[in-house]
Amino acid sequence: NIFLLVAIIPIFVILFNLNLHIYNEKFYLNEFEKYDVYNSLGKEVVIENYDILIGYFKNKNNLDQSFFNEKEKKHMVDVKNLLMLAKYLFYISVLIMAILILYLALRKDFHSLIKGIFLGSLATIIMLLVLLSASLFNFSNMFLQFHFAFFSNNLWQLDPATDNLIIMFQEGFFYDSFKAILVNSLITAVLILVSSLVLRHYLSYKKEVIE
Repeated sequence: NIFLLVAIIPIFVILFNLNLHIYNEKFYLNEFEKYDVYNSLGKEVVIENYDILIGYFKNKNNLDQSFFNEKEKKHMVDVKNLLMLAKYLFYISVLIMAILILYLALRKDFHSLIKGIFLGSLATIIMLLVLLSASLFNFSNMFLQFHFAFFSNNLWQLDPATDNLIIMFQEGFFYDSFKAILVNSLITAVLILVSSLVLRHYLSYKKEVIE
């Protein structure tokens, strides 16, 4: 049970923050301004097609307009499938965590529960710090290896001279997104770790009072 908690907490924390970040409109708009996308394509055009793209990810509409070419649309199918997988894995991680916590709570095995949460959050913090450090040295290679690992075609190899998608979402955008997700995940993991310490202190204090 402790091992399962340690394994599932990093997945839960990272996917939780990933799914929040995907629909963070303020972040997108700031990035479009930061990387001069508005001047390249026009602010109204960018915002309109950003809305269409997010709507596509939410299954509200299709990418049937002419702003994105066929190669870009096919790549977005792959991206959408990957995002759906991330969402389903997040739901599964929530379910597993809920079952484990309920099981240990009903057994009153609070020692294992707190230990599992503490070690899981600590493992998450270490993992995130390693990833953040690695991204500072060579994010471009990490980004490249990510595409090789998760996409079985070369549709992601876009040309800024012909593909609007790569103009809207440059490598700098993904670097900033990666950092934001990891930093927010780090904050979440630290809060979970602190909560486990507070709970352990509370239970120890309660035990002393009873004795």
